[in-house]
Amino acid sequence: MLRRWNRRKRRAPWSNASEGLSSAGTGPKFVEFSEIDGWRSQKYDMAPPPDREAVMLRVEKEIVKLAGALDEGTAEAMDPLIESWIAQWIATVETGYTDACSVVDVHHGAASQFAEEAERVLDFEQRELHRLERFRDRAQDGLVVEEARDERAR
Repeated sequence: MLRRWNRRKRRAPWSNASEGLSSAGTGPKFVEFSEIDGWRSQKYDMAPPPDREAVMLRVEKEIVKLAGALDEGTAEAMDPLIESWIAQWIATVETGYTDACSVVDVHHGAASQFAEEAERVLDFEQRELHRLERFRDRAQDGLVVEEARDERAR
């Protein structure tokens, strides 16, 4: 980006102080380029939203700024600008996609941890259930044996 120069002193960074000096010290102290001085770099602005009407309006405004400088041979002068907008829109979509993927990965990781913990609890509870069922079966067998003894004893 070009550096702004002080307009009050009319001193351009590319001018030479020794050129243009008169012998009496009056007159211009710096070389002036009126063709160049009228042009300054403009700040880069963001692309319009990816809406057809907004984009067409923006392109028309840019064409009006060129004041008839485009014809059939130079009509593709707007193509790099439009392509840069498209690249910015694609980058925005890709960034959003990457962010969404990272959120999905975080939730997937949390769900995987929860599932693993639930499987460990399930395994523990199943082993405990089988242990208690064995005790129940032994207790029932013991009761059946005691009932048989009691009936024999009667």
